[in-house]
Amino acid sequence: MDFQLGKYFIQAVSPIDFVVNARLLPIFNQYKDVITDDYWTKNQAESDNAFRGMIAMYAPFFWACYDDEGNCIGFIYLNDWRNGRHSCAIHIVIDEAYRGHVVISSIKRFLNMVFNYLGVRRVEGCSPIYNKKCIAFMKISGLKEEGVNKGASLKNGKPLDYVMFGLTKEMYNGKTTSTANSSSFSPL
Repeated sequence: MDFQLGKYFIQAVSPIDFVVNARLLPIFNQYKDVITDDYWTKNQAESDNAFRGMIAMYAPFFWACYDDEGNCIGFIYLNDWRNGRHSCAIHIVIDEAYRGHVVISSIKRFLNMVFNYLGVRRVEGCSPIYNKKCIAFMKISGLKEEGVNKGASLKNGKPLDYVMFGLTKEMYNGKTTSTANSSSFSPL
């Protein structure tokens, strides 16, 4: 599944496409300290192999992002699928040099594709609480802050909190979503 997103283009990544993987690896390594926790291996060769394994694990929902000149500018992937395609987690890594209005517009088009082509009902994302740029990027992209997951992981041996985000198809399309009446809930 390849998509034109305005000025940008995303291409599904095959785990055996070593040319694309070679273009993605430097971007991953550039942002690895920001996007990984203490559970990610510190050994460079193991880390590179683990990233390639991630591509294989999340294919066909792992895309390389390119600008209009064919430069690889980042990647997007979906994982943590629940109940078929009801909901999933979104991960976006875009080179800082390309962040701005055009990328935000492209991410919104990507969300449109996720909701209206793939049929996903809810997208979730998260950011380490210290990553203010990522938090701002998630909000500008349209995801709604839903709270903080305290001590969700470890970074440098210390508990790491994550800001949690979510967006439903109805919210994306400008409609409100209904929730179950809490008084109708009965415990098992």
